[in-house]
Amino acid sequence: MKKISLIIPVYNEAENIQPLCDKLNLYCREAYEIILVDDGSTDDTLAIIEKGKGSFLKRYF
Repeated sequence: MKKISLIIPVYNEAENIQPLCDKLNLYCREAYEIILVDDGSTDDTLAIIEKGKGSFLKRYF
């Protein structure tokens, strides 16, 4: 099966990142590689991403 890479840039998206992660986990299974790129957020965005990395996330920067 071919893999699709989703590259999603984020910056100070703490209030939106968890719903996004939930949807990605629900709809994007094994055929997807999800890469979240944090651009130096000053809120809790990175902490929320790190918390969810085991379930859906392959890489984050």
